[in-house]
Amino acid sequence: MSILLYRTLFLPITDVHILLPSFTLFVYINTHISYHNIYIKCNNINNISTILCVGVSDQPFGDVETKEGAKNRAQAAYDAACSEQECPDFCIGLEGGLEKQNNELWCMAWIAIIGSNSNSCIAAKAEDDKYIPKERNNSSSISWGYSKTSSFLLPPALCDLVINHNMELGHADDKIFQRVNSKHGQGTIGKLTDGEIDRSDYYVHALKQALIPWIRPELYLK
Repeated sequence: MSILLYRTLFLPITDVHILLPSFTLFVYINTHISYHNIYIKCNNINNISTILCVGVSDQPFGDVETKEGAKNRAQAAYDAACSEQECPDFCIGLEGGLEKQNNELWCMAWIAIIGSNSNSCIAAKAEDDKYIPKERNNSSSISWGYSKTSSFLLPPALCDLVINHNMELGHADDKIFQRVNSKHGQGTIGKLTDGEIDRSDYYVHALKQALIPWIRPELYLK
């Protein structure tokens, strides 16, 4: 999926192209919200072919594996896009995972963003940031942004299915709550909070945090 956004304040209008590999409408909407708030005005959304190449287990455990899955998603999307067309400004990978503490499971996710040091990518930098790219459009210099969502404790019934019956969380959720394809809907967080937080809400702050290197490029980018 490619999202085209326009920056209308403080800088001349800039097009920013964003690619996400193989994620659901909730994640698309969430990315729309995050970039909308940071880049001021979202104008157009275009569908492109999806990519799935994570290189981790179907149910990642722990920060290392989950972060690696997010990074692999972003990198796979970026490599595929660059081989077929012009490289996008940003590629985003999101990977959900679990943290095991004794017999408890905590749900969390990692976000990885690959981007350049180009004028397009830093179009939303803070007003007081003095970063200037060495070249006018230094799109060949790649940088990464990472962030982790908050975590929440899963109920014992879900923990039992995942730990003792080797079920993915999404399948365990479907069985416990008697629904279908929950991981492509409001997600476990939506059900547990009775809709107060859905999958889109859950990712918003983490996605914005993963964009910090391009909001404060003077502190992060070379």
